[in-house]
Amino acid sequence: MPTWKGKKIEKLVARLKLSCEAKKSESELRKKAEEIFLAQTKEKNKKRREIKKEKKKEWERKKWKKMKEI
Repeated sequence: MPTWKGKKIEKLVARLKLSCEAKKSESELRKKAEEIFLAQTKEKNKKRREIKKEKKKEWERKKWKKMKEI
């Protein structure tokens, strides 16, 4: 049974087969699908880190604001 990563790559391979990339071999399609998957994952992680940083900054601001009030 393939992992979630394997399933996503298989879906990308199938999508590439349907597109104009169908003339390429299976291994070339798999490599391209893995590159696409890694790029998507990297972008999602980058967004997640940015959101986390923003939340931390907001928390710090609230913390300092409370300290000033006291």
